[in-house]
Amino acid sequence: MNNHTKVIGILALIFMFVGAGALGGSLFVISHLAGALYDQQVENATIETHEAELDALLRLVEETAEEREELDAYVLAEEDVVTFLSLLGTLGREQGVLLETKSIKSNDVGGVFEELSIETTMQGSYDSVLYTLALLESLPYQSRLESVALAEGNGVWQSTLTLYVTKHKHEL
Repeated sequence: MNNHTKVIGILALIFMFVGAGALGGSLFVISHLAGALYDQQVENATIETHEAELDALLRLVEETAEEREELDAYVLAEEDVVTFLSLLGTLGREQGVLLETKSIKSNDVGGVFEELSIETTMQGSYDSVLYTLALLESLPYQSRLESVALAEGNGVWQSTLTLYVTKHKHEL
């Protein structure tokens, strides 16, 4: 082999190694960019999913606005508590029942609501006490009666009960 062939051979080898290195480097960069591109696509897909879920929730909020407003009428507002307690006393007096509130407690039920726990006793005739209990069961509020006891003593009927009424939490 002559010198000229050796030089061309060496140059060819150098170009081959440089080309292989460039190819390897290019493949590494492409691989790295492909991973970054995949991560970006996953992030974009997650964002699109969250946006779709948010849009669905906003549509649901719009669609249920009237129903929520109607349901809200069955929940006491903070400023209505005293009026509600007065209503209880009025119901009792109109039925000839002595209705006394023994205690009022507020229990957190989560979200924007609290539950008032009102322990009450009432005294009167059998019919008037039962009718008042029926009225309490049908109050136009989100409410329930628990721990209802009815007993007769000396011709007077007495009932003890706990009335739970849902109300909005006080906003500061």
